[in-house]
Amino acid sequence: MTQASEAARSYILRQIKDSALHRHGTLDRLTQIAAAVFQVPYAAISLTDCERQWLTSVVGLAIDSIPRHRAPCLEAALSRTPLVVPDLLAHPVYRDSHLSEAGMRFYAGVPLVTRDGIGIGTICVLDTVPRQVTPRDLAILADLGTIAMAQLDQNLSLGRIDPVSGLANRAQFAEDVAERADTHPGMPLIASLIDIAPAEQVNAIMRVMGPAYLDQMVTNLGRLVRRSVEANRTVYHVSPTQFALLSPMGMSLDDYIKLSFQRLGEAAQSLRQDFGGAVAVGLAPFILGKTDARDVLRMANSAVQDARLHREPLRIFCQTADDAHRRRFELVQSFTQALKAPRQLLLHFQPRIDLRSGACTVAEALLRWAHPGLGTVSPGEFVPLIEPTPMIHELTDWVLAHALDQVARWRTRHPELAVSINVSPNNLRHETFADRLLGKLGARNLPVTAVELEVTEQTFTLNDPVIGRTLARLSDAGVPLAIDDFGTGYSSLSYLQQLPVQTVKLDRSFMQGLETEPRKVALVSTTTMLCQELGYRVVAEGLETAENVAAVSRIGCDQGQGYYFARPMAPEALTVWLAQARSEGTHSL
Repeated sequence: MTQASEAARSYILRQIKDSALHRHGTLDRLTQIAAAVFQVPYAAISLTDCERQWLTSVVGLAIDSIPRHRAPCLEAALSRTPLVVPDLLAHPVYRDSHLSEAGMRFYAGVPLVTRDGIGIGTICVLDTVPRQVTPRDLAILADLGTIAMAQLDQNLSLGRIDPVSGLANRAQFAEDVAERADTHPGMPLIASLIDIAPAEQVNAIMRVMGPAYLDQMVTNLGRLVRRSVEANRTVYHVSPTQFALLSPMGMSLDDYIKLSFQRLGEAAQSLRQDFGGAVAVGLAPFILGKTDARDVLRMANSAVQDARLHREPLRIFCQTADDAHRRRFELVQSFTQALKAPRQLLLHFQPRIDLRSGACTVAEALLRWAHPGLGTVSPGEFVPLIEPTPMIHELTDWVLAHALDQVARWRTRHPELAVSINVSPNNLRHETFADRLLGKLGARNLPVTAVELEVTEQTFTLNDPVIGRTLARLSDAGVPLAIDDFGTGYSSLSYLQQLPVQTVKLDRSFMQGLETEPRKVALVSTTTMLCQELGYRVVAEGLETAENVAAVSRIGCDQGQGYYFARPMAPEALTVWLAQARSEGTHSL
């Protein structure tokens, strides 16, 4: 057999062995029929690779492989013609074969030939006494061989093999996990997921080189992974750039980690040399019968993402980290419903106080989410998840509508009160944002000064022309703008003079220990003085004690906000608070 033909046959056999198609129940029925027709105690379907014959379906035999040297099945497969040996001991070649040494005397086999004409094995019958066969018997055996090969071909075409790599696919992975769960329920096992490159690198390859190049790269790497593991283990191609393995039964996690590093070293080195990629491996220990295959792969992929995040070659699945990821996913998935539900999203308001007059001039709108399953969810948790998505526009519109409705009600008794609302850079990137806001104010007969928009420092460092135009449009219309959490980002007093804002809110971190730390006092004093000289109002956030308030008052801050004055409260509670403050003559309009 030529080297090319041998390579082609080995490739097909790897496909069959990797996909576990040789364990199909139909093959067992064919060997049982063969044994019954020939009235012999032994029958088998064998697949012959470069070293051994693998008996994938047997009747009467307690072995699963034999050496291929001097094996009659090898001759039948390579010649692609039936072979009958009435007496092995009388044959010049096979009298010293493994079969004759095992007590076999009679052999009859027909080849299993692929549609490409490659002989990959045989279906054969054996007996411990010499025998003869009739042409009719041999024709029946040939028919059984045709059925066996058709079954293998059919299964290969039914979605068990990945068309790119030729390896077993995700469906086969699921079937093999289920099969092991049936035969070894409750046993621990480990799945490993091999991710060949970060997503951004894969996208760059697709963009520059195209899908055909990526397919070839993945095929080559699949072969490397296949060569790097034991011959009796299956490699699964479970996603375009990911391969999976199942650990040997009974292997400990520590031993499997060592094995993974040892076996996959060649593939990782080749990947780095070929295109600078970095392999990441995720391990997911699980109990057979308690975790289905889909969740096993999800767990392993979670470990891969953690490995990428921490720039490590291998990570073990972490339930705590996975719970956090699942919670974030659930929050994003359920947020659309929250926007439509009557009382899931709520606004609370926190007063902002003029430090000279004690008047409440602004109430900051703070979002709350009463999730039906997860309870109260902080905006610090869910807003960053929503912000990169289109839902941020729906959320901001919801906040604007409800906050403006509320301030319209308050202004019937407190006509100077304004509401302050945080907006995202992504909101400001929307060309129609300014006009939508002005339209909402007009629809409620509110002046533009009834709302103040708070933006972070990052908004101004993005140098986005659309954001710049939106801010200019709002400023020209007279909408007050404020920088929130000033001092936590890329603070630069030099750019303040160029910004269309009226208020600078000093971050709460500056207030902690302000009354006892001279350096912090000097920093806040200098910042306040420079901001005020540039014409900005300075608000001190996070004031919790009388000492805090006294310190920022001495420094000269204009306004203060924090628990010392009031915690965020529901609109009804703030209505009562405003009325009480007015009656007492403190912190009131």
